[in-house]
Amino acid sequence: MTNQPGWPNQEPYPGPPGYPVYPNPNEYQPFGAGGPTPGKGTPPQTVTYAFYLMLAGAALSIIGMLVGFTQINETRQRAAEASHGNLSDHDIDTLVNVGLGVGVVVSLISAGLWIWMAFASRAGKNWARVTGTVFFGLYTLSMLAEAFTANATAVTIAFSVLTWLVGLATVILLWIKQSGGYFRPAPVYTPYPPIYPGGPGNF
Repeated sequence: MTNQPGWPNQEPYPGPPGYPVYPNPNEYQPFGAGGPTPGKGTPPQTVTYAFYLMLAGAALSIIGMLVGFTQINETRQRAAEASHGNLSDHDIDTLVNVGLGVGVVVSLISAGLWIWMAFASRAGKNWARVTGTVFFGLYTLSMLAEAFTANATAVTIAFSVLTWLVGLATVILLWIKQSGGYFRPAPVYTPYPPIYPGGPGNF
């Protein structure tokens, strides 16, 4: 028994001499199904450098948190001087402890954001590049505000400036020309519908 046209496992349609052989129509995907999306490939060196800088930023966040614990006495003394005797020792201790607790939470969140943005940027996600730049702007404002508080010490300010420089270098590397093409969306290819002898619109 011979296979009927259009049935599964049907032999290809033989074309006239000099023309291509048309495969079984059942093996074609419907029109508009879309083909495979090309991958991002290997990131350029600028993105790789930015990736490692962001991991360094995460490490600096943790180190800065640990260094903050070594500055408790100096922080307490600065807070007492800023209060001009209006706060008791208990109140000052409470403020310092609350400040340290908030600092720990902020440092852990900051480290997590650094790592998240690092891997997302290395994967070529443009939203990560934009979001990381926004975070850098917010950190800049936070650093400037912290520099004028009583809790700021020379060591904590130095760590803040170092972290800011790492962020600045990262933003520059992500936005320079060599990195731009890596963050562009990959094109999606849609195949044309198959054409068969004797089909609609064929002569």
